[in-house]
Amino acid sequence: MVQYGEPVRPVKEVEAVGMEVSPKGETIIDFGQNLAGVLRVKVDLPAGTKLILDHFETKDSQGNYFNNIAGADMTGHTQTDVYISNGKPAEYRPHFTYHGFRYVRVICDAPVKPEDFTAVAHAGQFWARDKEEKNI
Repeated sequence: MVQYGEPVRPVKEVEAVGMEVSPKGETIIDFGQNLAGVLRVKVDLPAGTKLILDHFETKDSQGNYFNNIAGADMTGHTQTDVYISNGKPAEYRPHFTYHGFRYVRVICDAPVKPEDFTAVAHAGQFWARDKEEKNI
């Protein structure tokens, strides 16, 4: 669905503060704060390797991935990016989207390192002549 609005721009980079394996065996990267933005990922994977990135804001009570974002499609994925490697080292950053997240579940057949993941926080701006409107 197309959404119209003011453009958002990268304003800050946030390094991962940790990576863990959840009780369900999921690889989860923690950025230590909720933010709106995308990931920039250094990839050096064999050709055809799929990297799935599920962004989310909070874990369930056991510490596993929990999709609490309203509007999930029928697969349950709302903030998912998928990268398929061509076998050459690259830097992946999705365009024309942004996500709200603190955590990212990484699904990949190859090992990943937290230092290869950087969150790029985005922000827009709002302008109004009326002082009260600016403070809403």
